[in-house]
Amino acid sequence: MIVNLFEDCITVEQYDARLDKVHTLTLSLNQARDLAAALNLPEGVYQIKDDTG
Repeated sequence: MIVNLFEDCITVEQYDARLDKVHTLTLSLNQARDLAAALNLPEGVYQIKDDTG
């Protein structure tokens, strides 16, 4: 698995030996932040409130 961090997105790449292909998942920085926040929470649906506005 390879994780790349760019200015505007994060990509996660993983090689699939069965298909001899690399699969790539691209997340926006907001999506990655939401995913990181949800990792330690119980199952359910969550929203992060933006406190800047």
